[in-house]
Amino acid sequence: MGTVSQKDYPIWINSEYEKSVQGEVKSLYKMIGAFTQSYQMLNTWKMQDPDDKNGYNKKNKLACATNWRDFCKDFKMNKGAVKVLLAVELVAAKQQLDNFAKMHSIAHFGVWLDDIDALANQLALPTDSRPFFSVVIACYNDGRYKEGTYLDRLLNSLCNQGLDRNELQVILSDDCSPVPFNDVVSKYQSKLDILRTKTDHNFAPGNTRQKGVELAAGRWLCFADHDDCFYPKALRAVRNFIIETNEQLYVYTPFNGIKPDGTIISKYEQTMGWCHGKFYNLDNFWKAKNIHFIHDLASHEDIAICTQVACALDTMKESTKSKYLPVVTYAWTNNPESVSHSKYSLEDEGGERNFLEVFFGDYIKSTGVIYNELTEKGEIPKNYGKIHALEVICYAYFYTQSFQFYRKDFLQENLAIAGRFLNRCKELYDLANNETVYNYVADNNGAMYRRIRPYADRGCYYIPQQGFKEWLDLIDRTANA
Repeated sequence: MGTVSQKDYPIWINSEYEKSVQGEVKSLYKMIGAFTQSYQMLNTWKMQDPDDKNGYNKKNKLACATNWRDFCKDFKMNKGAVKVLLAVELVAAKQQLDNFAKMHSIAHFGVWLDDIDALANQLALPTDSRPFFSVVIACYNDGRYKEGTYLDRLLNSLCNQGLDRNELQVILSDDCSPVPFNDVVSKYQSKLDILRTKTDHNFAPGNTRQKGVELAAGRWLCFADHDDCFYPKALRAVRNFIIETNEQLYVYTPFNGIKPDGTIISKYEQTMGWCHGKFYNLDNFWKAKNIHFIHDLASHEDIAICTQVACALDTMKESTKSKYLPVVTYAWTNNPESVSHSKYSLEDEGGERNFLEVFFGDYIKSTGVIYNELTEKGEIPKNYGKIHALEVICYAYFYTQSFQFYRKDFLQENLAIAGRFLNRCKELYDLANNETVYNYVADNNGAMYRRIRPYADRGCYYIPQQGFKEWLDLIDRTANA
């Protein structure tokens, strides 16, 4: 073997990085890339000189370890952040080298892989080889817009996240679409790690998403609808935020509402009531707290998730303030041709029924019923469950007093749903009668009532037809009729 010149050593031995970019992620990745390159070079030397007659193996391994410790100090980076980012590159290098060995049938390649593991252990690096994100996409058909199909737009946006292919797992969960989209998916198979699954029957987006979650193998979980998209490098920004803050549970971000042509029509900041722009640690949070989509819930599936998330974070005494990344990550398409819109179309009535008018029972299931169930299981304190369940009663009051119902039976049905929920709350929280419920809500000069009223007014046209106390009696009678 010929003599290896000084210029062949790891590049940081011969060059310095600008001090002006200390702590920036861009420079951090340059250094990690340099490390990976040098270690691959080290293994190349090992193949050429397996007995290490020239001593390059030992010398350069020590250089790797020493310089990385210096790097952590010089760049003033959080030690845990450096370790996680370095581990990502080590795992990628290990996979590349492993594939190379299999292609060339190198029997003793396991020794090299052991060296990478040994170095990772020496630097106390995590060796998690899972994708960083699993993105579950609920698919049903694939409508077209002026530049192509929605799913094509979404998958293309995932290719522009500034992530390596092995950092992103894409799960397409098909809700029994009659319109195939194989041609769209095939375009991206080489660019994205795509898995596909299918529901047993077409019914609801919650079922579809839960089916996709079953295949999730990433460290963090997020959701997308096939007619939406991510903004460029949004997931990279989220990944860096998670690493830099060492967040272990949950991250949420703002998102935009757009028209099918991409025009922004609304901005949603610090909004907890949607799954859009939300990221969940799969093991530490989603699975540990048994967060899940309710089976066969026709609507409000996002609200159900957010209710469970809020309960989990509150009982863990975790503030959401530190979990907010003020970077717009997601674009939600307000599509008049979507399945959600068509569900509450009522052509024979000459118009559309109000969304809650159709799915009021789902609203109760996605909020109040969850509070009651978690209280019964002992997963949230009884008083916490009671406060939030009675808040749902207040919302139901404002809602039923706010809309013109198309048919009387629609109103009666919703009043009965509210009444049955009220009766369950009285049993569970030891509320003797409607008078007790009224007094609880009216306590402290009606603090609960006054707190909820402004939120109810945002989406309702509140026209009081009867007082809260009389309304409690009405839903009680309707439920027992």
